Amino acid sequence: MFRRSLAIALAVASLSPAVAADAQAPAPVPAVDAAPVTIHGTLVDQRSGRPIAGATVVAYRNGARVGTAVTDARGTFAIAASGAGAYSVSIAASGYAGARSSELLVPAGQAEATFRLAAAPQEAQAARTIGSVSTSAQALQTSATVSRDVAASAIGSENYPRVGDALVRLPGVDNRSGSAALGDDVFLDIRGLKPSETQTLLDGHPIGPIGVQGGTSGGYDYEDSPLFALRGVQVTYGAGALGLYGTDSTGGTIDLQTIDPTAKPEGSLEQRFGTFGESSTVLRYTGTNGKLGYALVHGVLGSYGLFHPGEQLQSGNLNATHLTPADYAANTYAVSGDNTLRDDLLKLRYTFSPSTTLTITGFAANTWEDKTGTGNNYSPYDYQLYNTLHSKLVGTCAAGGVLVTVAPGQNACWTPQQYAAATSGPTTSYGWQAIGNQDYHARLTTQAGNHALVVDAFADAYAGEYNRNQTAYNTALGFATGPFNSNFYHTTGLLLSDDIAMGNNLFGFGLYQEHQRYSGNNYAAPVMQANGTYSAGELVDVQTQNATVNNVFIRDEYTPTARISVIANAWLKHDTATVGTSLDPRASLLYHADASDVIRLTAGKSTGQPDPSLTAGSLVAPSSLNPACASLSTTHLLNVGTVGNTGLQPETASDYEIAYGHHFGGDNQIQVDLYDTHETNQLFNANLPALQFGAGAIPASILQMIQARIEANCGDNFAFPASGVAGLLSLSQASNAASELARGIEISGRIRANRHLSFDYTYDVQSAAQYDVPAALLMTNPYVINGAQIAAIPLHKASLGIDVGARNIEARLDGSYVGDNNALARGAYTFFDLGVTGTLTRRTTLNVGVRNLFNEDAGLFALSGEGEYVAENAFFHDPSAMAQGTKLRMLTPRSISIGLTQHF
Repeated sequence: MFRRSLAIALAVASLSPAVAADAQAPAPVPAVDAAPVTIHGTLVDQRSGRPIAGATVVAYRNGARVGTAVTDARGTFAIAASGAGAYSVSIAASGYAGARSSELLVPAGQAEATFRLAAAPQEAQAARTIGSVSTSAQALQTSATVSRDVAASAIGSENYPRVGDALVRLPGVDNRSGSAALGDDVFLDIRGLKPSETQTLLDGHPIGPIGVQGGTSGGYDYEDSPLFALRGVQVTYGAGALGLYGTDSTGGTIDLQTIDPTAKPEGSLEQRFGTFGESSTVLRYTGTNGKLGYALVHGVLGSYGLFHPGEQLQSGNLNATHLTPADYAANTYAVSGDNTLRDDLLKLRYTFSPSTTLTITGFAANTWEDKTGTGNNYSPYDYQLYNTLHSKLVGTCAAGGVLVTVAPGQNACWTPQQYAAATSGPTTSYGWQAIGNQDYHARLTTQAGNHALVVDAFADAYAGEYNRNQTAYNTALGFATGPFNSNFYHTTGLLLSDDIAMGNNLFGFGLYQEHQRYSGNNYAAPVMQANGTYSAGELVDVQTQNATVNNVFIRDEYTPTARISVIANAWLKHDTATVGTSLDPRASLLYHADASDVIRLTAGKSTGQPDPSLTAGSLVAPSSLNPACASLSTTHLLNVGTVGNTGLQPETASDYEIAYGHHFGGDNQIQVDLYDTHETNQLFNANLPALQFGAGAIPASILQMIQARIEANCGDNFAFPASGVAGLLSLSQASNAASELARGIEISGRIRANRHLSFDYTYDVQSAAQYDVPAALLMTNPYVINGAQIAAIPLHKASLGIDVGARNIEARLDGSYVGDNNALARGAYTFFDLGVTGTLTRRTTLNVGVRNLFNEDAGLFALSGEGEYVAENAFFHDPSAMAQGTKLRMLTPRSISIGLTQHF
């Protein structure tokens, strides 16, 4: 984006030799017979926002050097030049990465060009940069927030091929999935709010599911988040309309930023091999030919996951009284965590003139995984014994034994201990899962005088397919063992905007329209026929849902002095899903108290529209039905499906933040951020008694099938309530039934010991509690407690990164601490990741990445019943984690990869 007042957030990169040479540049080369032009601006620290004094700034016109200057105590500089043309600047400062800005068009008759630059501290494997203060149109809104930039190279060097695997190391970012399996689901939240309240972006525009969902597994699945085509990821915190597109989110946004064309042809071929059968190949090629810039990426990774392919008895699935050879054979099958990740990018950027550019991008990310290796559950002996003693199986034969059919027509009487020993072990389900995202994006920018105009359009397709029906039928029970469902989200968007530079003020306005269509299907479970057999299952289309949001907006950045900036935006939104209109403003005041201190005050409001799937009025077919007999005998209910709620309203949230940054000299600094987010009308996914929806809510044929399954698991003499099987069942429905208060403090900074050794640190406290949840919902949601810390959100997190650099080698060790009440259902734990990169020749580099370096809390299985006890509300009285069935989840075992990259 070109304009008179331009903000360029300079990329985190190693200091370029060309920039160092520029510091010794010869005298300026003035243009002949041209009007004078003054090039001036400010340079600040990207982490703390403080001015950078003593930096060398070199100015260029049409690629030729025209002058140099040194920044003063306020970080300002001025360079005298002459002539119209495309101007850019480069910077060189002690302790900071050198880089060069993009070009700013100065037309004939314009007397000045203004730059506002943010430099990243020198860090070859930069994993965290904080507090963007850039003021270009795309970054205008994010400058009103605290953000953290993560270099893709930094993630990849430590053996994390997916963005989602590594982002949990950042303060305030939580993985709500808690799976150790390679390639399994990854749902992220920010600051303890739901994952669907964190919006995923690609080059600034929304992708994947957009609406808010009621549970903790909604939103974008970061299983499908490859690094191959990315240059970095920006995590922005806080509620309000963020970014160029005014994306609404309560927690924040995660922006996946793709690789850009380069001025000169550059290419690389990377090959990696690692543990768990990992192999990956990545080809990248970028450059510019005349007016056409290009970036091409193709990457593919494959692994067999935690389990080497082979036959395995799933003895934990033998949970019925039929334990014949046929049952053992039916539950013995090939187990593998085979997973594949593919990523492709084609970006073309055509420069019609110095003032007009068109960028067209095609992006695809696809993943496939074998669920027999990612559904890595295990039922230990103690857990199975507990379930046996509390089930209707005990006492079906003499002396309190369990009557077991061991062969056709042959029964045996086993003790509970014998039965538990036979039915403990792996409980992996058989199936597969695939997630894909395809995105097409076009952006036209042009400069007309002091106007910067943008026309931007995108089309995004996100799909997930989940199949647990690979085996079709369980031979003992006679019907399918698991569900199949598909979800498709098609999103289009169109943006028109104008930013007008007026002295020390940058004013913008425009409109944005976004439309998403949700569709999909579900597997309808087999139905018992009159003769006792089961019909074949079938796919049933869910009700297609559409949602459109029309936005108009204004934004403004006013810088009355070098010390003060006021940044504000307001989005007026109308959505068709809830037929409502909202005004979502956000404003920040930045104050540079002196050369070493900066203060940011921010307030914002957001409106979160419900996911269109939540309003679907039809019953979603039941999924896998494995009832816990002991639970059904108490107050627990078996969830068998979902019904829509057409009366849902948007969530609303207000957010207040105070941030302070201090610079101690060199690149030693600290930043402290305090936040307070209050959300109302929170969408709550509640399991409600099926009888509440009327006698016909569940078809009689499905009720018959469910009753047969309960009898098969719990015994023919299971005591059904007077209301019949329907009295044991619940249906899930979203409603606006709660509020949430998220408060916390995030501390981060850097300590440099010497030019070769530095330390990066973070510590955060995230308090997240729900309020106003009615008793009717508490009665079917045991782990929801009004006023208490939300389950699986740790109160404390911390990290320490140690970076060591020498002439031809760079090593980084990242240690992370996660407190109690975490998604792994274990006590506080730590893990460490290591990345070492060395230069073999001028064009060849070697990298060794180690994930979970010390193999802490590692394991192949999640152990049912052995996790930490999860606090329950007053309506539930489970005495232990064993009774709850809480799973003790493991960290991924140590994995090592070695990569060789050849540059050309």
